[in-house]
Parts: sequence; structure tokens; C-alpha cells
Amino acid sequence: MECKDALQLLRDELKSDQNPKSRSQTGDGTVSSLTFLHSYLSYIRLSKTIIRNILMIDSLKESLYNSNEGKKTTKPQDLIRPYEIIIQNLKEISQLPGVDPGSQFVEEIQAEILAYKALRCYYIAQAFSAASKWTEAMALYQRVEEYAESALADGSLNKELSISLKELQGLTEGHKYSAHAMGILGNDEMAEKMTKMSLQDKKTLADRLDQYFEDPSLVSRQPHIAPFPPDYKPVPCKPLFFDLALNHVEFPSLDEHLEQKKGGGISGFVRGWLGGWKK
Repeated sequence: MECKDALQLLRDELKSDQNPKSRSQTGDGTVSSLTFLHSYLSYIRLSKTIIRNILMIDSLKESLYNSNEGKKTTKPQDLIRPYEIIIQNLKEISQLPGVDPGSQFVEEIQAEILAYKALRCYYIAQAFSAASKWTEAMALYQRVEEYAESALADGSLNKELSISLKELQGLTEGHKYSAHAMGILGNDEMAEKMTKMSLQDKKTLADRLDQYFEDPSLVSRQPHIAPFPPDYKPVPCKPLFFDLALNHVEFPSLDEHLEQKKGGGISGFVRGWLGGWKK
């Protein structure tokens, strides 16, 4: 609050100052003393705000996984906003008038921004994991590893933040594989369906390759894998030869071998009857 009051007094001084060069920059491009003072007071205010949010985060972490009676339990999403404020304050520090963009100070600030982005992304992933959104959580855990590696690459972080990032990398790796496994196995509804499965149908493993459930017989001396001996199945017979010239063969006439009928209908019957009457 004292920094805020001092900044307000400085702004009033800059407004009442009739010299325009003292408000921002002098004629040769250097920053004026009042602007330097304003940047210095802004740096103190932003730094204190960062420290305040870090202490707030440490307090929230104590009740994150330890649920005490009479105390509100912290959720992972409760830690996202403080990290966002820290990242925004660090960005404002790097953009203050008078700060050299190519200085080592700015490089350290950029490394801290990446470190706090990794921490923020980690708790976002934890919130997605709590909601059983495993695909999103796995992608965010991957982003955490990328931010952490980039922040530790140049070695400009302070010792405390470097240790925190290395611990975070170990936690992230375990949570990433856990999210991957849960994404494959499915949600709780699938787990409930698996527990309701039974082996009463006596199906062999060969008949239920698309279904999974625990079958103790598979690791016993008599595994229920496939019926043995297998059942007989009809199969088409294998031809002994292929008659390819059948359509080109001319068969001989067999009329002479056919049995000829005697008599010729009604005329033959009348002729036979007359002949028998004459006798």
C-alpha cells in the first residue's frame, strides 16, 4: 500500500511538471530520473505482490492433499489464479521503462516466467485429471515438461526455484503415465462394467478376443484358451482333376441302344383286334 501511495504521488508530480523531457525520456534517448523512480517503485510493488502470492500458494498447498476437519480443502484449480498473477507481474517487470531487453536481468525474468508457467500448467492438468479428462491432462503434463526443460536450460534460475522444478518433473512424469493408463482403460463406468462380467458363459479365450476380464484359469495348469481337440467342420472336397475339355466333346448317338416300343397307337390296336377276330 505504501508503494501504491508513493506511485500516486509520483504520478501527480509528473502531471504537474511542465518540462516534457522529465516525464519520459531526455533528448538523447536516456530515461529521466522521475521515470527511473517510477520504474523502481513499480518493481518494488510487483515484487512484493509476487512474494505475497507465493506465500498464498504455500498456504494453499498445505491443505491440498491433507483434508483437516474444520478447514476448507484446497482444489488444484484454486492454485491456478495465483500463478497467473505471478506470471503477469513478471511480464510487467520486464517491460518497465529503463529495463534493457538484452540484459541478464530480463533473461532471469523470462526463465522465471517459464518456471511459473510450468507450475500453473501442472495444476491445470491436475484439475483435468480430477474430472477424468485424461487426454487433456496428458497433453498438459507434456507441456509442463517442455516449460520445465526450457526454464532449466540456461541455468539462470535461483536455487530454490530450480529444485522445485526438478521435483515437478518427477511428479509430472508419474502423473503423465498414470493419465495415459487411465485413458486406455477408460472411465469408472467401464471399470464397473468389467467388475460385473462373469465367467458363467464358459467362453474360451479364442471366442472372446474383443472382451477383457480377469480369468484365473489362464494362469493355471489347464488354461481355458481354445477347445481341444477342435470340432469337425465341413470343408469343400478337393477335386482330383479338372475337366477342361467337357464343353468341346461331341458324344456319340445312343438311339440304337434305346429300347423300341412295339405297336403304333390306335391304328395298331385296331389292326390287332381285327386280326384276332378273323381267327
